[in-house]
Amino acid sequence: MILIFTILVIIYYHFTKQSYNNFKNLNITDSEKKKILTYDSFIGTLLVLISGIIFLSIVVLDENIDVEIAFN
Repeated sequence: MILIFTILVIIYYHFTKQSYNNFKNLNITDSEKKKILTYDSFIGTLLVLISGIIFLSIVVLDENIDVEIAFN
């Protein structure tokens, strides 16, 4: 499970970095709608990255995660 969540965090990081680059490259002449959607996209990908890091830390720190998942 650690391998799966590590790969997911790497993918989430890639999307967050790409979204941040799009946010940085906004021009003053861009429409207000584009600015808002780009900002919202960056915030969304950042929150997904944070949640992935939290899940990865839970998997690393919880020794009985396989048992807990099996009984849910």
